[in-house]
Amino acid sequence: MAETTLTLSLEGQVWLTDFTSVMTHFQELVEALCEYLNREAVVHWEIVDLKAGSTVTTIRGASLDREFLAQVSNAFLTIGQHMQRGQSIPYPYPIAQPATQLTHVINGRITAVRFATAQNSITIETRVPSPGRTGRAVSYGEIRGTVETLQRRQHRFTLYDELFDQAVTCHLRSDQHEMMRQLWGKAVVVTGEIERDVETQRPVEIRVVDDIQLLESVVPGSYERARGILRFGDERPADLLRRLRDAE
Repeated sequence: MAETTLTLSLEGQVWLTDFTSVMTHFQELVEALCEYLNREAVVHWEIVDLKAGSTVTTIRGASLDREFLAQVSNAFLTIGQHMQRGQSIPYPYPIAQPATQLTHVINGRITAVRFATAQNSITIETRVPSPGRTGRAVSYGEIRGTVETLQRRQHRFTLYDELFDQAVTCHLRSDQHEMMRQLWGKAVVVTGEIERDVETQRPVEIRVVDDIQLLESVVPGSYERARGILRFGDERPADLLRRLRDAE
């Protein structure tokens, strides 16, 4: 079984209320990362080290999926690096929110927060503003588009919607993967919980995919089959139009 460790430490004078708050957000961050990267993965986290002074907390994750653990470790460091540089966290709100909250204990007594793995460590010395959600709205509906990138381990795929021609991230259940193999590059309609940009109404993400249906291809020239579909008996079109006009 593969293992990985994540360490979070606070520099300075840490009060109990600080520690309690940080541990809550640390747990929220790790759980949100795991769900985002692979919601079907089984991983067990245990505390393997606690130290006073700098208040160092190290947790160890164990899973049969070695690649998944590596992704969690890399994402944890990436989040720390972006906050250290003052850059936006490149992950959804449920991950970015607890991550930024970890820095809100920096208050003079606490001078820094450190993210560390076995590969590297990142020190953040200033508070990072929490991301806003005012620009997003969630509703249930459907989107039509073309299936592009498939990410099996991350349990998601990219859909290019036919209205905006922009990428929409769609999150799958584990039982939907076999079906997606046969839908790559094809036009589909996806039903689920859609997160949209409030201002433009452009779909950004489908959080929960409930159904995916293949759209039938339109045969080139098929519109010509519609010619003559309406029958008006023996009356000529010109006479019909004249009668309809006179009736107004």
